[in-house]
Amino acid sequence: MELLGRAVRDYLDGRVAPLRFVRDDGYVDEQPAALFADEALGPHEAALLDRCRGDVLDAGCGAGRLALPLVRRGLRVVGVDISPTLVEICRRRGLNEARVGSVWDDPGGPWDTVLLGGNNIGLGATLAGAGRLLRHLAGALKPGGAVALASVDVTRNFDPMHLDYHARNRAAGRPPGMVRMLLEYGSERSDWFDWLHLSPDELRAVAAGEGLLVEVLDEHESGAYAAAVTRP
Repeated sequence: MELLGRAVRDYLDGRVAPLRFVRDDGYVDEQPAALFADEALGPHEAALLDRCRGDVLDAGCGAGRLALPLVRRGLRVVGVDISPTLVEICRRRGLNEARVGSVWDDPGGPWDTVLLGGNNIGLGATLAGAGRLLRHLAGALKPGGAVALASVDVTRNFDPMHLDYHARNRAAGRPPGMVRMLLEYGSERSDWFDWLHLSPDELRAVAAGEGLLVEVLDEHESGAYAAAVTRP
C-alpha cells in the first residue's frame, strides 16, 4: 500500500495521475487518487460513520478520509495503516493519533468502535480469513461496541467481464467476490495481493461462525453496503 500512499501524496501536492488496479485476468480498473483522499461520502459510508461511537480505532485508515470527519464530530480516533506515507498524510491533515501498523497487530483498546472502512474486511482475503479478522478486532471492543465495516456484494454487478470472473471463482470453489490483483502507479507496480468482497449474506455466515452478529446499516443499488458487527 505504500504505492497508494505515494499516489495520494502526489494528488494532495497537486500532481494528479491515475491509479490502476490490474486484476489477474487482465482487467484494468483506473481510478483517480482523489477517490482515496477526498472526504465526499457515499450513502452507505454516511451510515457507516453514523454508527461510530466513543473511542474509535480506524483499522487501515488510509489518508484519513473517514477518520477526519469523526474527529470533527468530537470523537477520539486512532488511525493505523501499514503505509508510512499514508500515516504521515493523516498526521498532516489533522489525525494526530495515527501510527504505522497492520490490522492484524494487537489492536489495543478496548474500543467503542473499530472502523473497517474502504472495504478493508477484504484484507482477510478468504472467508476464513475474514472471520479471523472479525474475531481479532471484535475481541478489542468494549461491551456494546461494534466493528463498523463496508464491503460490496459483487453479484449486483452485471458487467459480463465481471460475471465471467465470478463464475470462474465459483467453479474453483471460491467466493465470487475473491480477487487477485496488483496496483500500478506511473511506472511502478505493487506485488500481487488477494482481496475479498463479501455479500451481506456471506458476512452474516462468517460472523456467525465466530459467534458474532451482523446488522446491515445501509445498502446501495450498486451492491456497496455498511454493516455493524457486534458480540451478543
